[in-house]
Amino acid sequence: MPLEDPVPFLYLIAGILIGFLMAVPIGAVGILCVRRTLASGLRQGYITGLAGATADLVYCVVSAGGIRLIADFMTDHQHEIRLVGGVALLLMGILLIRSRRSRAIEQPGLLDDTRVYFSALVVATTNPLVLFSYGAVMAALGVARLDYFSLSLLIAGMVAGSFLWFIFLSNLAHRFRASMNLEKLSIVNRVAGVLLILIGLSAVWNGIWGLP
Repeated sequence: MPLEDPVPFLYLIAGILIGFLMAVPIGAVGILCVRRTLASGLRQGYITGLAGATADLVYCVVSAGGIRLIADFMTDHQHEIRLVGGVALLLMGILLIRSRRSRAIEQPGLLDDTRVYFSALVVATTNPLVLFSYGAVMAALGVARLDYFSLSLLIAGMVAGSFLWFIFLSNLAHRFRASMNLEKLSIVNRVAGVLLILIGLSAVWNGIWGLP
């Protein structure tokens, strides 16, 4: 049922709740967020989460019909996009598993922050299924009848809610960072690597299966 419009700012609150709940299922970005927080601290966890929220912003705008050309392109080429994203996850997982123990605990810098952001952004934006999820939510909320101000508040709330989840996830992981040593973090790297490889294999399989 479409949302009623007694107070426009209710869309902001609704958006925060929706964005938070939609981000809760742990995917590739969530795994990266936890691993990077444990390895490098809260800043890189937040940067990874910011990349995830940025991707959600793109998906929200596209789903709301603001950029029809991109939506059509992602729909028409969803299998190719998933294939590319799956290969990227496979490579990232393999690199994590093979990472040297001496480099397990990292000291982040500006260049590393940029790399962390864009690598997470690539992972987050190569999952077309998220676009369809946001499209379904937008349709259920009846966004076609909203004015630009209410729609902007809704989208801003959904992005903020997504980022809030990643902040929560990073802080949760950070609580365990004090007890981390090279041996434990090497195990975290291997577990994270295996999970990313599994997600990547699933994306590659679905991508190849859907190719004409």
